[in-house]
Amino acid sequence: MTISLTFPEGGALMAGGTGTIGRGVVEGLCRAGVPVLFTYLGAGRHDSAGIAAEMVERLSAQGHQIRARRMDMRDPAQIEDALDELESWTGRVHAVMTTAGAVPIFAKTGDYTPDDLAAFIDGDFMAYFRLFRCGIQRMRETGGGSLTCTTTIDVGKLAQYNGASGMSKGAVEAMMRHIASEEALTGIRANYVRIGWVGDDQFSDHPEWRQPPAGPEPVTQAEMLAHIARSHMDAMPMQRPGNLREIGDVFAYLASDQASYLTGQCIKMDGAEDR
Repeated sequence: MTISLTFPEGGALMAGGTGTIGRGVVEGLCRAGVPVLFTYLGAGRHDSAGIAAEMVERLSAQGHQIRARRMDMRDPAQIEDALDELESWTGRVHAVMTTAGAVPIFAKTGDYTPDDLAAFIDGDFMAYFRLFRCGIQRMRETGGGSLTCTTTIDVGKLAQYNGASGMSKGAVEAMMRHIASEEALTGIRANYVRIGWVGDDQFSDHPEWRQPPAGPEPVTQAEMLAHIARSHMDAMPMQRPGNLREIGDVFAYLASDQASYLTGQCIKMDGAEDR
């Protein structure tokens, strides 16, 4: 007998849908038959608006219900506007998700400046808080729903020089557990996926990350990134990154009726690295 995912009426808001992992989640929701409004910020080096337009055109041509809009997770008014659009389009918001986050800054913890760390957390943990707070307020009035996000393996398995990400996502994980407990009777579920290396690349695509730093320890951002990537390569028992279909399927499941008793959970998608 085939097991099929089913979903409440309405649609999903997916914040950060043009990032690598975000694209995987958007496509996973589409495969599952969920109407999706995904958002993008467009502040990085990528043509996020162009990527979003291509995704909407391609996935719409395949028969999926999909829309895109620009949204800044630092602005609650923009979040509310996106939720309004999804609700007007599909009738109800049944899932709010994000795989977005601030661009990582690498350093030893004692070398971050207070201003740099505060700005990072504002664009990372606080952005997640703003998004999910808006979702909670809406879902309390409409019978509940599902909140899902990514965190990082570096919460549980410390990677040197990536403390900002670990500290911020650690706060996200604590927030999600509190939401799960506090909102259980409103029908709102909250889960998070602690990811390791997940993307559309392979170890072999990055031979430069195998090279040790020129000095006794990393100094530049590139050298620190290589150190972090090397630590993942060396410690991952499956010896491959997770792929975008796998992350999309996990997010679709967590939003489904079949996960209706699953809340406050950490799903480790890391190839058994954090064990």
